[in-house]
Amino acid sequence: MKKLISICLLFCLTSCYNQETQVDKSKLLGMDYRLFQSTPAWELAKAVKSGDIKKIKEEVIQKKVPVDYLESRFGHTLLMMAIYNNEYEL
Repeated sequence: MKKLISICLLFCLTSCYNQETQVDKSKLLGMDYRLFQSTPAWELAKAVKSGDIKKIKEEVIQKKVPVDYLESRFGHTLLMMAIYNNEYEL
């Protein structure tokens, strides 16, 4: 039982990441929200990832962040990523 708990704890600790830490985008897969780091749509991307509808509305309506902003590596938009992740409400 201790072994199982240790493995679960290790998995949880290693699977969590700080989304503010700059990443090497060449190592990311196509549907990773961190592809939007250092872009005008980064705050919007974080809101979409966390499911914060209030923040999404604020970014789009008040701050005029373009919803069709394409990330440069794969050419995906946040809408494409949300649909891929079955987050239709966002």
